[in-house]
Amino acid sequence: MKSSRKGPCRVLCGARQDDDLALPAYGRFERIQWSYSMDGTFKTPLRFTGLLDLSGPHAMAHLDYPVWAVVELDAEDPCEPTVDMDGAAIPGLLSFGSGFVLFRGARMAALSVFAAGENDASLKTPLSAIQDRSGVALAGDFGTATAGHEGLARAGFCGLAEAGMPDPEPSQRYADLSGLDIAGVAIAGVRGTALSGVEGLSIVEGGGTARAGDGGVAIATSFSPFSTVVAGHGGAAILGGTGGNVSGGIAVSTHGCRFLEVQLGGIGVAQYAAENLEIGEDALMIATALGPKAVIHLGKQATLIFREDSDEPEFTVFSSLSGNVEPGLYRYANGQFRQIDGMMGPGNIWESERLEPRSASSMPPPPTFDIGVEWWAAARSHDPQAQILREPVREDDIVVLCANIPAEDLAAGRKDGQWWFGAPWGRGELALTDGALCCLVRVEGEHEPHPGGGEQIGFRNGSALYRGTLRGAVAALRAFGAASVLDGHVAVAGHGGVARVSSRRDPVPAMGTWGERSVVLPELGEEIPFPVAPHAVLRGDPNRGCSPSLAVAGNEGVAICDGEAHAGERGVAWVAGLGVARAGSRGLAICEQGLALAGGQGIALNLPARIGGGEESQGGQAVAGLGGIAIARGVGSSAISGGRGVAIAMNVGRARTGNSGVAICRATGDAHGGASSVVVAQKGRVSGHDRALLVAWDKSENRWVHAVVGQGGIEPGVPYAARNGRLEPAPKPFLTEIRGKRWQEPD
Repeated sequence: MKSSRKGPCRVLCGARQDDDLALPAYGRFERIQWSYSMDGTFKTPLRFTGLLDLSGPHAMAHLDYPVWAVVELDAEDPCEPTVDMDGAAIPGLLSFGSGFVLFRGARMAALSVFAAGENDASLKTPLSAIQDRSGVALAGDFGTATAGHEGLARAGFCGLAEAGMPDPEPSQRYADLSGLDIAGVAIAGVRGTALSGVEGLSIVEGGGTARAGDGGVAIATSFSPFSTVVAGHGGAAILGGTGGNVSGGIAVSTHGCRFLEVQLGGIGVAQYAAENLEIGEDALMIATALGPKAVIHLGKQATLIFREDSDEPEFTVFSSLSGNVEPGLYRYANGQFRQIDGMMGPGNIWESERLEPRSASSMPPPPTFDIGVEWWAAARSHDPQAQILREPVREDDIVVLCANIPAEDLAAGRKDGQWWFGAPWGRGELALTDGALCCLVRVEGEHEPHPGGGEQIGFRNGSALYRGTLRGAVAALRAFGAASVLDGHVAVAGHGGVARVSSRRDPVPAMGTWGERSVVLPELGEEIPFPVAPHAVLRGDPNRGCSPSLAVAGNEGVAICDGEAHAGERGVAWVAGLGVARAGSRGLAICEQGLALAGGQGIALNLPARIGGGEESQGGQAVAGLGGIAIARGVGSSAISGGRGVAIAMNVGRARTGNSGVAICRATGDAHGGASSVVVAQKGRVSGHDRALLVAWDKSENRWVHAVVGQGGIEPGVPYAARNGRLEPAPKPFLTEIRGKRWQEPD
């Protein structure tokens, strides 16, 4: 007979346990059983099984599956000993239906995480780090950092960072991994190696290697000479340095390279000199300065649009689409292509110059929310642009945190009989839009509790002490002495870095999104459709309501959270679900459903988000700046980068770059560039400023069409579409809106 028990404990198990039973990559989850009840009630059956210790029956924990997971069961998670056919408990085996996934990924790493939990040991040594409960693994110079699916791994000089499943074991290469999101983020320093899995992100600083799986993104930063950058099928590879190798479905070299390969049906751009170009079948390659003695392998139905020198005004087309040019290996010299024998591939890119690690700058003070300082000084230090009324707060004052109220409305007061609602001293539930302005209002006159209960109060009159970002408001409230702002969902890091806030509690998906399963009812002799719940729903922290969160970080960086998340110093700011995520200093800002920004050394992604039954989210935007590079993919996404940047909308959306940059829309969408930029759209419109190269696919003519702004009647700023073998004006307005604010033309 089974006896129920409670956590806390850890179990090791296979990540998939039958056709419709897969664990999420990270975080709190509930397995929701489909229900006959039409009132929306559901069950959480104990259908997962895992090992309490390594002496248990391995097969019954589904360890035959090539991906393993470590799950932490808290006191709130019901679990029971697994029983055999006779009802007897099986030693070392536990059944559960909810929990917190600490790690999901390669088996050796999962074993290390599980063993460390058993022995209460650290997952970090001087030369290694494995993802911990924060979902992050940070290693120093010469070290190795390993993170699981959807985790983040960062290593320093000559280090190795692995995230997701970058190199499957032999038994995994033919395994069915469908239904598992195995993306991850891997970042390595100078002469390091960064490896990530399917739809992952790999970044290397210089002289090293960045590899990402199918649909992934691999980047060598703009300070990265002699790097190798490779993305799998459908992925994007960007080489920001000089003298390296780059290969991907979208392949971009911004400062010249030794070898550039664009894969089947892809788009490649080589700015400055490129020595060897591999153009796959049905692919497009653009070379703004082909250079003398360049070697080109031209695939079937492939196109090269090039000019020999960047000072030349016109581009030339060399293509096997028409049938006049045979696919094969060619050498370009003296203005002509000559077919040659031989093979092509990435070469040795090392030079005699020795790359050194980046010198560490002096550490600035870590971010803090100080108590005992003037509240306006604390707020200003976190939001220099805020509107602040410098007045002291008395003991009998009531100050509420609320959504932004226009100054003229607040000055007039509420006359319609309704209330504005706010959280007194930032406590309690408060639904704020991530990234939007908020207010601290000193309540004046009548006020009353929220009719729905809780700590919020309603008011009709008040004075705005503060109007600005949530971070500045939190700093002011902390200076007032309020200790539980946002119900405590604020994480601050500094020095070593990493700050993470638990995910918000999500509701059970509506039954209309569940799907259906037909059930035969013998008494009726017919099939009746019943709702079927998703496999395992990530629902977030049951102790956390709808209030926004804030994870700041600083110094060594990384700030992962659910809504907002800043970073700074060594950067990275990660928001999975909901909005915002800045970065700064060394850059990188990953998001899922809204915005992402970056600054500093740039790179801002907006990765695809899956919600409910697997639908893509409607979020978008990924703005970069300075170091450039902004990639966005998914419904409604946009990618915007500053001067000399790279903006890529990998699926749908808009791509926009500044002067001398690259803007690519691989599927449906519009692309725009500044002066002397390269602008490509496969199923959309192109526009640019003076001397920009515009390239678009003409479906009716079955070929790529190009033109240069300022030549042949092509006007600056006018969107064009490919029709009848040429670019024709497409008058529909070209939108460049960012969350309601007009985007200014990049420098």
